Amino acid sequence: MKFNYKYTSGILQTLLLLIATIGVTGCNEKTSSEEIYSPSSSVAVTAFSLKSDQKVAKDLDSVFFSIDLDKKIIYNADSLPKGTKIDRLVPIISYPSTVSAATIIMQGDRLTSQSDYKKNPSDTLDFSGLTILRLTAEDGKTTVDYNIKVNVHKMEPDSIYWASLRSTALPSSSATPTAQKTVFYDNKVYSLIEENNGTLSLAVSSDLFGAKWNKSQVNTSKPVEINSFTASDNKFYILSEDGELLESSDALTWTSTGAVWSRILGAYGDKLLGLRIAEGGLVHTSWPEGSFSETALESDFPIYDSSNMGIISTRWAKNPIALIYGGVTSQGDFSSQTWGFDGTHWVKLSGSKMPELSQGILIPYVDYRATTSQSIRNEYPIWLLLGGKKTNGEMNRTVYISYDNGVNWRAADSGMQLPDFFPSIAGADAIVISAQKEFQLSNLWKNRAFKTRGVSVDNGTVTWDAPYIFLFGGTDKNGSLNSQIWQGVLGRVLDTPLF
Repeated sequence: MKFNYKYTSGILQTLLLLIATIGVTGCNEKTSSEEIYSPSSSVAVTAFSLKSDQKVAKDLDSVFFSIDLDKKIIYNADSLPKGTKIDRLVPIISYPSTVSAATIIMQGDRLTSQSDYKKNPSDTLDFSGLTILRLTAEDGKTTVDYNIKVNVHKMEPDSIYWASLRSTALPSSSATPTAQKTVFYDNKVYSLIEENNGTLSLAVSSDLFGAKWNKSQVNTSKPVEINSFTASDNKFYILSEDGELLESSDALTWTSTGAVWSRILGAYGDKLLGLRIAEGGLVHTSWPEGSFSETALESDFPIYDSSNMGIISTRWAKNPIALIYGGVTSQGDFSSQTWGFDGTHWVKLSGSKMPELSQGILIPYVDYRATTSQSIRNEYPIWLLLGGKKTNGEMNRTVYISYDNGVNWRAADSGMQLPDFFPSIAGADAIVISAQKEFQLSNLWKNRAFKTRGVSVDNGTVTWDAPYIFLFGGTDKNGSLNSQIWQGVLGRVLDTPLF
C-alpha cells in the first residue's frame, strides 16, 4: 500500500500539538470533573426492626415498623400483645454509612439515659418511656431526632369487648315492652316492638352509634307473630297468628300475599325461605312462590326454636351461605346440628359434637388468623354461636366458633367468651354494622390514594371499617324480655390495619 506522506505528516503534527496543549492545561488548571469535596448531610433512617427474643414475644423480629420521615416517627402499627415487656429490647437500625453519630436517648419517669448505638448496637434499650434516636450527619452539624414508639396493645386484640356502660334500652314507647324483633334493611335498623298494652310500634335508626330513633305506630289487619318479622333485600315480611304471610314496603302498612306458612326461616337476598304444610306434610318453601323448588322436610330439620338464620359471603363459595343451628324437630327432639342453604337446597352439616340448643344466637363475624409470621394476621370470616337454652332449661354461657361455615365448631378462646356482667339470654337479634375508623399518616402519602382489602389511603389518611356486633332483645331463663341493646367489638379491628 502506498502512503501519502504529506497527509500523514499533517496528522502527526496535529496530534503533537493537541498532546502539548493537554499537558499545559493539566499543569495549570483543574479539570471540570474535579470538584471540592462536601460532607454528606443525609440522616434518613432506612430500616428499623427488633432483634428476636422469644422470652419477650414470639416472632419479635418480624414485627413491621413504619418510618415516617416527614413527622420523624418510627412506630409499629400492629401493636405487640398486651403485657409485652419493652424495657429490654435490642433494635436493628439502618441509616447511611456517612452518619457520624447515632445516639438513643431514653427518658423514663425518673431517669434519662443514653446509648451510643453506633458503638454498641447490641445494647438492650428501654422503650417504655419517651425514646429518641438522634442521628448526626457526616458534616457534624446536621442532626435529626426520631421519636421511636413501640406500641403494645392496651387490651387483648383477639377479645370481644362488650359495652356495659354504653348499653341502651330498646327504643320502645313504654318502659316495659313485652316482645321485639329487629332487622336490618336498606342501611337502617328496624325494631318492631310490642308494647305492654298490646300495641305495636316501629323504631327506625340510621345511626345506631348515636342511638337516634324515629318511632311510629304500626297497624295490622290481624294479630301477628312478632318474632317472624323479617326483611329481605326489597321487602318486609311477617306471619299473622293464623299463618298468613304478610308483606310491606315500609313495615307500617301490611298486605296479604295469599300464602300460608308455618314458619319464616329468614331472607336470602330478595327471596324468603320458610316452611309450609302441604298435603304430604311440611315442606321447604320460598317466596316469591317458586323461587326455589319445594322439597319435603327432613325428619331432623328444626321446625321451631332454632337460631336466627345468618348469611355470609366468602370467596370460597359461589353463592352466599345461610345457616341455622339447633332448635326442635317435628319429633320433639332438641337438635345439635347446623343446617346450611347454598342457594339451591338445605343440607345438614356434620361435624364435632355440640350441645343441643334452642334459640341460640348466630353471628357472622371476622377473626384474624396468623400467617407464617405470627406478627401479621389476615382477616378471616367466622361464625359465632352464643346464648340459647340447653335441654335442661339452663342458659348457655359458652361462645362457640366455626371457621368452616358450621361444619366444625369449638369453644372460642377465652377472650371471646362472655364477660360476667353480660346477661344470659336466648333468641336475641344480632346485627353487624361497621363504623369507619381513621388514622393520619405522614404527608409523604399525599397523592398516593388507593384502596385494598377494605382499607383506603388518600392524602395521608388511612380509613377502614371496624365491624361492631349489636344484640337486641332476647329473653332470660323465665322468658322475660331483655330490654337492653348490647354492643360488642373485636379488639383487633380497632387497630390501624397493615396494608
